[in-house]
Amino acid sequence: MAKIFSFYECLQLKFVILTIKLLYLYMDSMTASYRNTKNSVIPLSTHVLNEWKAEVTYKKKEKLIIQSGDYYTSADLKRAYFQGKVELLNNIGKLLLEKLDYNMQIVTTITDNLIKKINKHNLKIEKICLKLESYKIFELLFLLEESSYDNPKLIVNLYNITKNIKLKYNNTNFDIDISFMPKTENTDFEYIDKDGFDITYGER
Repeated sequence: MAKIFSFYECLQLKFVILTIKLLYLYMDSMTASYRNTKNSVIPLSTHVLNEWKAEVTYKKKEKLIIQSGDYYTSADLKRAYFQGKVELLNNIGKLLLEKLDYNMQIVTTITDNLIKKINKHNLKIEKICLKLESYKIFELLFLLEESSYDNPKLIVNLYNITKNIKLKYNNTNFDIDISFMPKTENTDFEYIDKDGFDITYGER
């Protein structure tokens, strides 16, 4: 004898069927999303890449990425970002690269504004170097002509400007430190490069 379902039991059955259908659609959309992410090309900011040049200082035989799981070194991100090795990144790496690209736009904006302010004071910039600690932590170094330090008030003024920049931009997703130093005949650029300042602005 066939079982007669109550109205309440019919509603329960319909709810279960609907839940299964929704779960199937969700899993199908997630699979498609993963497939698209895996094969997608990250649109990096060409104007940023046109301004900065990275001398990535690590051995050519060193593998990109994966030292342990999803851990990425700054050299990994620099290689992927400045040398176009995006295809070697997994999804976590691509997400970090997008964040790096966004933050590099901020770094470039800060650099451009500082250049204008320095030029306004008739100070000569010899070189601008950037140290990339991670996708969100940066150190910006301006090497100024030695004679710039003949006017200490201007240098103090520049440091006050950088304080305001840090107050404006620094947060949990972006952190930049800015410093200045005179370029002299004893300035050791090789040491500066080895210290991690291997990204330079406006040099080709």
